[in-house]
Amino acid sequence: MEITRIRVGACDEWRFAEGGRSLLVEVPGGTGGGAEQHPASTPSALLLGWVTDDIRHDLAEPDLTDPLVLAAVDHLRDRGVADVSWLPHDDPVVPLRVREDLPYSVVLDYPMAGYLLVQNSPADRVPSHGTEFFAGARAIDLVPVDARGRSAPFGPLSVVRSEDPARFPGFGRPVHASIDGVVVAARDDLPDHRAHRGLPSVAYALTQGRRAAQGWQAMAGNHLLIQQRPGVVVAVCHLQQGSLRFAVGDRVRPGQVVAACGNSGNTTEPHVHLQAMDGRDPMTANSLPITFPGGLPSNRTVVDGRPAGRPAC
Repeated sequence: MEITRIRVGACDEWRFAEGGRSLLVEVPGGTGGGAEQHPASTPSALLLGWVTDDIRHDLAEPDLTDPLVLAAVDHLRDRGVADVSWLPHDDPVVPLRVREDLPYSVVLDYPMAGYLLVQNSPADRVPSHGTEFFAGARAIDLVPVDARGRSAPFGPLSVVRSEDPARFPGFGRPVHASIDGVVVAARDDLPDHRAHRGLPSVAYALTQGRRAAQGWQAMAGNHLLIQQRPGVVVAVCHLQQGSLRFAVGDRVRPGQVVAACGNSGNTTEPHVHLQAMDGRDPMTANSLPITFPGGLPSNRTVVDGRPAGRPAC
């Protein structure tokens, strides 16, 4: 994709060109003097129309599945543009709400082989985790279990004491890439804490607000962000300390082992948290709908996470 910016009076006029067509976008006040510079006030952008053969055409309602539209929105948000709108013919400006209007789901592979218990599924409610924060409104949790759908044995001491995460079947289980893309963020230096069930889980829940106040990384723990394309980024969270096999800039393919399941971040037992979003920063991005081959499973469903026809390498 070719991106150009022209200063026109008090505005920046951006052109995003690919495949013989261009999308014209106006940013009143501009987006700063360089790619990393942001203006003092947060700008907004207005989609003006398509350009073909140097002829501008009125913009019909934007197709929010169009890669060029998504790429333009993602590019502008990376430069501090908060709101993107479009101007229908003879109508007022209409906000472009990617999160609410996106008509498709990001199709993911299951991130681990073996049996997985589904928790906090967006098939049951949105927001799936009870909050819109951190672009997690449509996230899902997958807990490795045995063939009977059980996690670690629950005994009398589990009621009153926290437990070693290594007792749980998911701890250290290989995590596969769920989507084809490029790693755009990675972290694996955070410790795996003890697991909490029974009374310890109640005490742990009471401190969740403290972790949330520390930001997304305190909640996600060790993680990877994989960008499939501009406007589609998948977060893989709660990974085991020191287990990442890929770094920022690496390309990953579905089925490749990228890390191991851990118990880092805001988690009571080893599992993987997956979410898709429309930008790289969970603090400002919007959540995207997700699904899996065969559909989006509901809470308490046990699924077989074997990658279909893809080698685990």
